Amino acid sequence: MTTSSPAPTKLWVPRILTALVANGVLLWIADLVLGPFHISYPLWFIVGTILFTLATLFVKPVLTRLLSTVPGLRAYTWVVNLVATYLVLLIVVLLTNDFQIRGFWTWVWATLIIWIGSVVYDELDDKLESSTRPGRHKAAGN
Repeated sequence: MTTSSPAPTKLWVPRILTALVANGVLLWIADLVLGPFHISYPLWFIVGTILFTLATLFVKPVLTRLLSTVPGLRAYTWVVNLVATYLVLLIVVLLTNDFQIRGFWTWVWATLIIWIGSVVYDELDDKLESSTRPGRHKAAGN
């Protein structure tokens, strides 16, 4: 997400709530589609979704900043985000009891499913943010 100025604080609450819902849906889809991906419902689903969202808020910016210093990698931000998604999943699995991912291919597919969903969510979130900023309206053509 690229912004030229920080969003007002009052916009962060709905954005975080929206991210929680989006991440919950993505985790639910991964659980539904992938057999060895398991989340105990409802408690660990809620805890896992909150941890996933919080970890994403911290891991992605830090990893992006660290890896952007590597020459030539700046053009491959999708790789950085894919690695960040894997790391966030790993953090959540390590910190929760009933959030399990078993098997190499389950990790690969879970990471891809959640990463693709995150890309879609980020695009929609960026469009929503730019449409709510003052002074960002399209010219009327007059």
